[in-house]
Amino acid sequence: TLDPSEAQATALAVLATEPELRAQASASPSAVSVEVERKIPTLLLRVVGLPTLTVKATATAEPRTP
Repeated sequence: TLDPSEAQATALAVLATEPELRAQASASPSAVSVEVERKIPTLLLRVVGLPTLTVKATATAEPRTP
């Protein structure tokens, strides 16, 4: 099982190394979940009024027994 507070803190520390990400992390004794969001500047779409696109991703990891 995981230590939820340690798992969450570790996930947030790793995500903090990417300053352009907005990130959230949560953890339970059985899994760690992260959600990230980043705004990406556009080049050609800027012409039609879209200067940025927002990309979002979520993931959940569970420990495995070796």
